[in-house]
Amino acid sequence: MHQRGWARIAPLVVVSLLVATVAEAQGPPTGSVASLPKAELGIKYRLSVMVSGGLDLDVFGEVVVPGVSCNPDVTEGPTSCRNQTRIVQAGRAAHYPDVYVAVPKRLHASAGFGIFQKDELIVQISRNRSVAEPSIPLGQVVSGEGSRPLRATFTTYEDSSVEGGWRHYLRAVGRSKSYVHLTYGRRKVEAITADLFAGGNDGTLGTVRFYDAATLRTAAIVFGVTYERWHMGVFLEAGARWTQRLVRQDADLRPLGLEMINDTGPRIFMPANVGIMVRF
Repeated sequence: MHQRGWARIAPLVVVSLLVATVAEAQGPPTGSVASLPKAELGIKYRLSVMVSGGLDLDVFGEVVVPGVSCNPDVTEGPTSCRNQTRIVQAGRAAHYPDVYVAVPKRLHASAGFGIFQKDELIVQISRNRSVAEPSIPLGQVVSGEGSRPLRATFTTYEDSSVEGGWRHYLRAVGRSKSYVHLTYGRRKVEAITADLFAGGNDGTLGTVRFYDAATLRTAAIVFGVTYERWHMGVFLEAGARWTQRLVRQDADLRPLGLEMINDTGPRIFMPANVGIMVRF
């Protein structure tokens, strides 16, 4: 009886051992975290450092819109008003791409720590410095010498930001990972002023303070893709950024009748970056 029972179960035991041996040789199921090579493992408990540079394309929002006239009866404000030199309506409005470089360049650095296999918390800093175009024409000046061209030299547009957020990796294909990240933080923008000058003996008419230095709210959503090999990688990313509108300097702008500048509200950018990364 015992021999017949063993004869019945022996083939089952042999088949089970064969199946287990084949499964062990094949490794874990395809698609599981354990089945991925080292370069494609999840990011949980790993530190990521990313450095990038790129363009901050200006999509919507104004920085300066010089244009109307100075009230010659106002004795406060810029030197041009105090000297009773009247600035008549400008021939055109000057927007950000007119005053500063049309495609401002920005540097980024971020660090992330994986809290799950596909998610990490990130901290990001960035820096932008855009030099203004020299001698921008704004319109005409009326003085004792008649009507003369009015020009301005603007200060450099500078800002820096600190943000925190979350990055989620969507999927891995080979050595590539696609991701999306959301950030929110503060951006400090330096003051923006302009020196006004005219031809002839009118010379320099004074300095107008357009915007005060301010710390503004900012947020972004960015999509990207990485190509990684062991601990190193490169990445490309692009998205959309919202930044609160600048704080204008009405003490100087009111005598010039320029209080309406930047009334379009916040600014919208489209960041496009390329960079390198290291995972520890």
